[in-house]
Amino acid sequence: MTESQQLLEQFVSVDSSNIENTNYLIHMCNAWLQQNNIETTILSNQGYDILIAKIGKGDKKIILNGHLDVVPAQPKLFTPRIQGDKMYGRGTADMKGGVVGLLLTMKRLHHLDLNTQVELHLVPDEETGGQFGARYLCEQNIDAQLVICSEPTDLGIGVQAKGILQFDLVIKGSAAHSSRP
Repeated sequence: MTESQQLLEQFVSVDSSNIENTNYLIHMCNAWLQQNNIETTILSNQGYDILIAKIGKGDKKIILNGHLDVVPAQPKLFTPRIQGDKMYGRGTADMKGGVVGLLLTMKRLHHLDLNTQVELHLVPDEETGGQFGARYLCEQNIDAQLVICSEPTDLGIGVQAKGILQFDLVIKGSAAHSSRP
């Protein structure tokens, strides 16, 4: 079994539909990164842990982003099974498989002399809105020239994502119905 398969099998085995188990996975990733000599920091926001790992140096920064929480499911879905060359189980695609890819990317890039900072952000609450993870990091003014999120997009590369544009509009004049302008 490859390193990526072993990691994914370990991650899928954890029911991370609750904060306790998601935090457990954050700390599991932290230990794995430290074993590979990668600098890490764990931030805590109202009981939700966030992992930041850093490699490289320079004025430019790339953020690799992933989440470890999943939508609740029947216990049997947290028993990974391999069929052919595919693994099945809760979170294999969304997005524990993506997190494994980001971890292995950090491991491989760590041995290069990068003139760009690369930060890995693993957050705990994407499935419930991201208030305590990604949003919290944005409020800390953490920024980069490029963010790569390994969230699945029908196995394609998404070059942008939906956002929210919110504004107040004030119109002056007299109220009228459209049938009587």
